[in-house]
Amino acid sequence: MYIKYNDFELLYLIEEGSEEAYNAMVYKYQHLINQKIKDFRIKPKYRDDYIQEGLIVLDEAIRNFNEYKGKTFTMYFSMLLIYRFQRLLNQEKKYFYNVTLVEFPEMIKEEKSEFEVDSIRDKYKDYGFSELELEILNFISQGYKPIEIAKAKKIECRKVYNTISRIKTKIKNKTA
Repeated sequence: MYIKYNDFELLYLIEEGSEEAYNAMVYKYQHLINQKIKDFRIKPKYRDDYIQEGLIVLDEAIRNFNEYKGKTFTMYFSMLLIYRFQRLLNQEKKYFYNVTLVEFPEMIKEEKSEFEVDSIRDKYKDYGFSELELEILNFISQGYKPIEIAKAKKIECRKVYNTISRIKTKIKNKTA
């Protein structure tokens, strides 16, 4: 069997028409396909479909790989596989329009705990945060998203993102 050959040798043999080399490539990269399926947490009922998609991507990668582009075959195939899986998962999301998948959706909402700005102020007193930065840090610690913070504070979302960026910079500078 051709397992002892590297990818470039196998690709050359496939180009020459060797079916055994092609089977060796499929055997060699089956593990990577399964690993990506596990990484993407594909539902068990769809795994066979994703394995087939992975084999199709492998075939495309074998036919289109150019060794002069500076990438290894493994990197090239992995990149193509990730893009295909992401595209398939995005298409899957489009099939769920405005459907409630839970009978009582309010039961799965996460309760946000109440922290006070004073406890945040005490914890980060040496960081030099402004009042706005402390308030936004308080919201973040409670699990709010930037859009929710902007609505609650009645400020532009861009200002929230800029403030979060300043917070991260101050924390990074202080801990470095």
